[in-house]
Amino acid sequence: MKWYKFPYRNPLGYRDCEIWLNDDNINPPWFSYKPPFTEFHIRSGSKTLLIAAGESWTYGEGLNGKISGAIKYDFFTQLTHCWAPVIGNMLGIDVLQYARAGCSNLYIFQELERLVKYAINLNMYDRILICCQMTDDSREFLCGSDIGNWKTHPLNSIIPLRTQKDFKDWLVDYDNLFFNILDSIVDYAKTKVSVDATLFRNLTKVSTNQIPKNFRIIPNTWIEYSSKLDDINLTSPYCWTLAKDNPNVKLSTDWATEQANLIKASMDYIIGVFKHTKLHVNHPTALGHKVWAEYLIQQSNWNA
Repeated sequence: MKWYKFPYRNPLGYRDCEIWLNDDNINPPWFSYKPPFTEFHIRSGSKTLLIAAGESWTYGEGLNGKISGAIKYDFFTQLTHCWAPVIGNMLGIDVLQYARAGCSNLYIFQELERLVKYAINLNMYDRILICCQMTDDSREFLCGSDIGNWKTHPLNSIIPLRTQKDFKDWLVDYDNLFFNILDSIVDYAKTKVSVDATLFRNLTKVSTNQIPKNFRIIPNTWIEYSSKLDDINLTSPYCWTLAKDNPNVKLSTDWATEQANLIKASMDYIIGVFKHTKLHVNHPTALGHKVWAEYLIQQSNWNA
């Protein structure tokens, strides 16, 4: 990590804080560009820290025309409107965030583990709140062996799929694997500091019945919650793409059709086909981030 202090005047609301940045983190290899402001640490002197990790819905993609693929960035917009800094402001606590557009769960959870160890080693905090976004499974198939420890990583046991398996069962294995990783991260952190952890999904529902040991799961996906506020009440799918090309994947036609319909309904909602929504323009809007931050605080029962 190569942390450096934000070189310009802090925006309103952060004048009494120090803001540190780090660009030395994982960038998905399927992106040729490397966006800035993917990792930051807001230090206000609080003894409580929120650690957030995720992909574009955490990074703030689309806010005020901020589009990574078009090389358009706005750090002040991230600080003002993204859900994690919004929570930080609401609770008056410090924030440490890693997020990149297009990130897979493999990278999100690896970087979360690094951030937790970094925060503990700073010896600045009595309490750490962890909030991890979990995205859909399909991006994992892009990762392959670009990770140095791929052969020993738990994902190597289910990717590539070496024997025939029902896709629904594979999704359960996938969720269980990442739940165990997050439980392990929190297990370690709890030996050093007081920890409270939350996991949420933006696109897809949880497939497993496994009950986590060390963290809570937000009951609705972000899309489900937004649609409820818009009086649409969508149900999220269990997957965002259907793994039809792998010869070892067994896929029920009825189940695949049901999931495809749910995927289309979710897509239609966030791009405004059903009705104009103030909560999404594909990615969440500033209002979408704000109401989601409030929901995370309420569901996690967090306070300053």
